[in-house]
Amino acid sequence: MEGKFRGPQVTRLIKNKYFSKIETCLVGDVIYTQSDSSSIRIVGSKAAVEAIKVDFKGDKLVITTVGSNSFKLFGNAGQGVKVYLSSPNLVEVENEGVGGFKAKKIDTDQLKASLEGTGNLQIDTLICDNFKGEVDGTGSLKVGYLEAMSVKASLDGTGDIKMFMVKVPSAVLSLDGTGDIRVRVKDCGTVTSTIDGTGDVVLKGTCKHWIQHNDTFGKKTKELFNVNIK
Repeated sequence: MEGKFRGPQVTRLIKNKYFSKIETCLVGDVIYTQSDSSSIRIVGSKAAVEAIKVDFKGDKLVITTVGSNSFKLFGNAGQGVKVYLSSPNLVEVENEGVGGFKAKKIDTDQLKASLEGTGNLQIDTLICDNFKGEVDGTGSLKVGYLEAMSVKASLDGTGDIKMFMVKVPSAVLSLDGTGDIRVRVKDCGTVTSTIDGTGDVVLKGTCKHWIQHNDTFGKKTKELFNVNIK
């Protein structure tokens, strides 16, 4: 979510604990950086910053927009905040509402990224063993560069998923609704896609095996080998 702040800017620093999971439901953007230490910094107008609630539930950091200002803020994108987060590791991201989540690079064993609502979730570079991405609604999930041993991505609604997968041995793509999953692949193994709805799964690049299921019209399963689609 992009927008210009209105009025004087204030900064709020949160005394943080260790966290490896993030859950957000706010008006604004979360900017995450993987680093040796953990930190939480909130920047925005006084009203927007005061409407942010921060909780810790075990190793999960929960950030929400609450209070008397929350309704006005949800109707005014320009009144959102910027939440800057850092931690040594990240294994789960849950993003709800109209806000956004951005990260330049994440290197972890496993990551689950879920998006519900109209927001967006963007990771420029992701390196992990197992990645699971979920979109429910009209939101957008983007991974600019993804290396993993296995990938599972599912879309339910009118949103979209875009990824560039490199040397991924196994990937499963599931679409239910009218949205789109668009994936570029490079030297990948087996990609299995399933469509139940009127949306599209678009694959470009190189992989050894592409298994295509389409349950919408009862089509037969289609298989392609040594795929090279430009």
